[in-house]
Amino acid sequence: MTASLGVHDFPDYFRCLHGEDDKPGPDPFPWQSRLVDQVAQTGSWPTLLDLPTGAGKTAALDAAIFLLALRGDQPRRMMFVVDRRIVVHQAAERAAHIARRLERARSGLLRIVADRLRALAGSDEGQPPLEYAELRGGIIRDDDWSRRPDVPTVIVSTVDQVGSRLLFRGYGVSRGMRPVHAGLLGNDVLYLLDEVHLARPFAETLEAIHTRYRPPAETGLPDRWAVVELSATPTRAGDALRLEAEDRDPAVAPVLARRLAASKPASAVLVKVTGTDGGRHRATLAEAASTCAQTMLGEPGVRTVGVVVNRVDTATRVYQLLTGRRIETVLLTGRMRSLDRDVLLTE
Repeated sequence: MTASLGVHDFPDYFRCLHGEDDKPGPDPFPWQSRLVDQVAQTGSWPTLLDLPTGAGKTAALDAAIFLLALRGDQPRRMMFVVDRRIVVHQAAERAAHIARRLERARSGLLRIVADRLRALAGSDEGQPPLEYAELRGGIIRDDDWSRRPDVPTVIVSTVDQVGSRLLFRGYGVSRGMRPVHAGLLGNDVLYLLDEVHLARPFAETLEAIHTRYRPPAETGLPDRWAVVELSATPTRAGDALRLEAEDRDPAVAPVLARRLAASKPASAVLVKVTGTDGGRHRATLAEAASTCAQTMLGEPGVRTVGVVVNRVDTATRVYQLLTGRRIETVLLTGRMRSLDRDVLLTE
């Protein structure tokens, strides 16, 4: 019999998960604890996490895993979906970290959570309590997650990867396995849809699947399905969890309060171009962007500046201009090979 676990254990679980064996990690943000408490009490997830950038939305994965261990009736597949490859990779690294910590746990809260997850699948002690998978382009496809529908699993994916599987397609998925993938992703799943304002059609697809194609109650399948939208700029109202006063209180949540109160100056700079030469337009924009970046780097306390543009050519021009001015610069574009990008990000 596994040891007892309560909603009050979430903060300690979080600290153990992100700390060292002899040093506890950070406290969860207040909204993260409120989320766990709400779902633990009601069994239902809010339809919207209306949270600003930097508020730790990816930690909804931590909460989902804990709640599955706590209640046992939550979806066994936790799907974190965001339409940005680099964000997918970052979320997948978090999932991998959680899975490793739980698998290696020998005592304490992590061991209790791990044992409860194993019990859900009838797994032996030597087997991983939590599986994880990363679905995106530019990496080797891993479909091991589809072999055991009973094992708790975190899947981090881009919209096209999960959407194509839901609709009986899937990149590189054989005809015989398409119904399997569609069935696994259409039932017993919690969808955490990040940056939902950039993936409105996919959110509408999930809604259509929920209202028109979900298995009816008479099939005997458990009705475990939830879609939670995560966004700093939501486009529709819903049963939302939002920040409260304690999240902004430096005495209660110093890290989050500091992020929320940080100065975020903005200014509009008009870049004038003439004619129809797109290349010249991009060169003018690159010159203006690189000059602004250089000016910001000269301000007190500023060590790093990000320049975001919507064309590879423009990004390349900015990179060349800044390096020509002897400014240490890293170039990241969507066309880079994943291996090259990972090397840059780890340097």
